[in-house]
Parts: sequence; structure tokens; C-alpha cells
Amino acid sequence: MAPRLHSVGARGLGLWHRYLYKPYYVHAPKRLVHRFTGDLTVSETHLPWGLPISFQPGSIIGTQLVRTGVHDIVLSEALARVTDRGDACVDVGANIGYTTSLLASCSGPAGRVISFEPAPDTFVFLTENIRSWRGAPIAEIDARQIALSSVESELTLTTPAGHSGDAGGRTLETVGDRLAEVQVQASTLDAVGLDRIDVLKIDVEGHELAVLQGGDGVLRHHDARDIVFEDHRPPPTAVTQRLSQAGYTIFRVEQRVGGPRLVEDIERDFAVYWDAPNYLATIDPSRASARFKQPGWHCLRPRRR
Repeated sequence: MAPRLHSVGARGLGLWHRYLYKPYYVHAPKRLVHRFTGDLTVSETHLPWGLPISFQPGSIIGTQLVRTGVHDIVLSEALARVTDRGDACVDVGANIGYTTSLLASCSGPAGRVISFEPAPDTFVFLTENIRSWRGAPIAEIDARQIALSSVESELTLTTPAGHSGDAGGRTLETVGDRLAEVQVQASTLDAVGLDRIDVLKIDVEGHELAVLQGGDGVLRHHDARDIVFEDHRPPPTAVTQRLSQAGYTIFRVEQRVGGPRLVEDIERDFAVYWDAPNYLATIDPSRASARFKQPGWHCLRPRRR
């Protein structure tokens, strides 16, 4: 009986540890109340950096924003740390504009953000959110209703069967059972037309390699300084190998209570993922390492204007 009670107690402690270990509950304790009492029927909230954002009630991203104030805190923090005032940023897989808003806030009025979102219904949310930010001291935003891929063509955007319909799960990759499909236009990263990309964020549900293949020139000439991306497969992957071959140093961004940590040994296992595994590929590893030495979570507190 004693071992069983110990096991039950350990599981209970582990569950509470997973709640309390999350930075948005430690650094913003009021969020722990929102975790249990937040109104999940609302369709709008304000982000920590002061911008409003609208979303579909009950969606994955909407639920996270209501409960925690942020969506994918590791991704958010990585973008907040590497983005400077005046930076030129590209948001591939912009969804409703959450990361677009963060990039625009961090880069400021002298910056520029180009956002790519192919899904017609999601693009409506993106453009409406951008419109609501008019007058705020943020970067100019250019929203484009196209996908980025390896070719300039028409592609099929698929919602996998069993998916809730939340826009975050749609993919340009081939899947088995499908809930819905829509044809979308695709272009390439090389065709974006920027002579430099200071920060490139890629979140395209498995289509990351194709995005990089369409940006061969960008990678070859190191036109993108920092690339923040998701990769759900254990490294090394085709994505990490392509970036390494292009001369980028790749870090995994790990979550800790006191702040994020860059880990260069991306093949080393670690215990817990809260969100998708996030990585930073950079042509300036010394700059990146210095940016992550400061403790805390910058994305959880309002930015100084």
C-alpha cells in the first residue's frame, strides 16, 4: 500500500509541478486564476505588449491567450529576444496575427513585418487584427494571403480528420484522412523581395523544409540573420541539416522558470515539452547567446515604447 500511495502522491506532485513550473504562472500569478476562471467564450483580449487581438472563441490559440496571456511562450520569448528596433521581419504561417503583433511591437515604427497566411478564414482575422492596431507605435505590416513553399504554384491546404478545425493544425503536407481542403496560392521566400531579413519565423505544420527550399538564395547569402522555427521530429532532421549546411548555428530553445535557455547540442534529450519544440538558427551565435543570458521572460511584461 505504501508504494502505491507514494506513486499516487508523486503523480499528483508531478501534475502540480507542471502547472506551477510554467513561467506565466510564476511571473504573472494572476494568470493562475485565469487558468481556472477565464471566460473561454470571449473573442478578444489584450496581449502583454498592449495590442488587442481577436480570435475564434474556444480555439486553441484563443484558449491559451485567455488563460495565460501568451501563445507558445518559448516561441514568443525567442522572437522577443532576437528582434531589435528597426528589424525587417517575416512571419511565415501568421495565423490570426499573434506573432505578427509581437514582431511589429519589438521592431517598432522603424521596422517592417511581412506576414504570410494562406487560409481564407484565418486571413480575415489577421487583417482585422492588423486594422485594430492602427495608430500604435509598431512596425509597418504587409499581410499577404499566400503560402510560402518550394515553388510558386497552387497548393492544397488540408485540415486533418479528427482535428477540431482550429486553424493552427492545417498543413500543406500530404495527410491521410482529411476533414477539409482548400486551394491556396504559394510563392517562395526568395521571391519576397527583401534584401535582408533580420528575423524569420516559420510555423507551417511540417512544411518547413519546403519553405527553406524556396529560400535557397536567402540561406546561401545569409540574408536571414535569425530563423525561429518548429520541428516536431527528433533532430537531426532534413530542416536542421539544411540550415547547418548553409552555415547556420542551430540552438534548441528550452523552457525554464527563470528564463529560456539556448542548447547547442540539439540532439540531447530533455524531459518536458509544453508546446512544440522550438529552434533558433542564426548566423551570429555570439549575439544570440548574449541575448539569452538575461533571466526572466520579456514577453510577459509590456514593452517600453
